Amino acid sequence: MYQFSLEALLSHRKTIEESLQKELADLQRLRQEKINERTNFEKKREKVMIELEQKTGAGITAGDNIVYHNFIQRLNAGIDQQNQGLFELGKEIENKRINLLDAAKNRKALEKLKEKRLQVYIRKLSHKEQLFMDEVAVNNFAGSVRLQNNQNDGKEV
Repeated sequence: MYQFSLEALLSHRKTIEESLQKELADLQRLRQEKINERTNFEKKREKVMIELEQKTGAGITAGDNIVYHNFIQRLNAGIDQQNQGLFELGKEIENKRINLLDAAKNRKALEKLKEKRLQVYIRKLSHKEQLFMDEVAVNNFAGSVRLQNNQNDGKEV
């Protein structure tokens, strides 16, 4: 029975790869959440700007105007913060993707080595089996020759 001597290492590399895949999926989910948050900020800002425009046309007090502008500035700051977070998250996702590719390469290299060693094992086993079969054939032939010689020896007497 073939036993790959580096099976524990292969298993460890598979575990690392699966862990990196999970981390990457989590980061991508987080990025989507941040995109949704940014979209919400943008929608709120658009709604507030439309509301301010309508109130400005109808007449608005200076205090209310300042409140609206301050709120719009906070929304803009929130959007900027989300953009910065998305930028940082994008770099982190790219690094994680690179790590995942490296982990996959490491796993595949070990799997190829395992396959090559298995093929060598099968060839050796096949060779041993062929030698055994040859030995059986030689013994059968030698036995039949002896039997024939014994039969011939008995006839001459």
